[in-house]
Amino acid sequence: MLQVENLTKLYGAKAAVDAVSFQIEAGMIVGLLGPNGAGKTTTLAMMLHLVRPTSGRVLINGADVWQQPQQALRSVGALIETPALYPYLTGAENLRVWALHAGVAADPAALLQQVGLHEAANQRVETFSQGMKQRLGLAQALLGDPQLIILDEPTVGIDPRGVVELRQLLHQLASNQRTILFSSHQLAEVQQICDQVLILNQGRCVAQGAVAELLGSGGRVLIRIEGDAATLERALAQVRAWGGGTKARLLDGRIDALLPADQTAALNHALVTGGFAVAELYSAAPSLEDFFLHLTAEA
Repeated sequence: MLQVENLTKLYGAKAAVDAVSFQIEAGMIVGLLGPNGAGKTTTLAMMLHLVRPTSGRVLINGADVWQQPQQALRSVGALIETPALYPYLTGAENLRVWALHAGVAADPAALLQQVGLHEAANQRVETFSQGMKQRLGLAQALLGDPQLIILDEPTVGIDPRGVVELRQLLHQLASNQRTILFSSHQLAEVQQICDQVLILNQGRCVAQGAVAELLGSGGRVLIRIEGDAATLERALAQVRAWGGGTKARLLDGRIDALLPADQTAALNHALVTGGFAVAELYSAAPSLEDFFLHLTAEA
């Protein structure tokens, strides 16, 4: 459905996106993750013919977005950052205007029902909350029954109940062979929703794959070392250097490390023989948030 090859965007000498490549199969829900400034929105904008890439290409259903934009984007719906709305029109009127502009048939009532705005169909958008505006933007993205749906931070301003409803909607769309790519900072929600994730850091793709596979590649170990701050820093340096390079950080006065579960005892032995007093060491189930924070800790 979607193929991205060596996508790069330079602003002067700085690479906002640096040779990013990935592909997404039909019917998948994929999360695009990264800290602020990682290049997520720029990547999505290049995929949608909004920002011209310096190099690389994007193929949607085999059509090149920058060589054949009309063909490539015909089956795409998108919500990038804050939706542009007509404040003095109702939600239903906004959808009719957008459908007319796009040249697609639309059933505003059905779309508003789908995103949970049916009770506000005839309410002016100027009275909408931020969460309601975000829902209306999502309805706009669903105009024309797209096969590929691209969303940039779709849960911004949406309350917890709305987030659950959005999760259900995305699963429903995916079950009907819709492909969904969305960026988010809500890592716990991404872990529940997504089949796969892509993690960007400083413009580069630093991890990609199925959530279960990424989390299954290592366990989380919390270590408490007796001693002062300098001792803790030395122990952290040894943990990071151990085993050819271990992801580790300081968390509430402890060392928080990611490593295979069968190596926990060996790491404990290495710390003790290295002269550190290990007061506590235990394993905890890894989460996508843990994996993400470890992966981007250096930045």
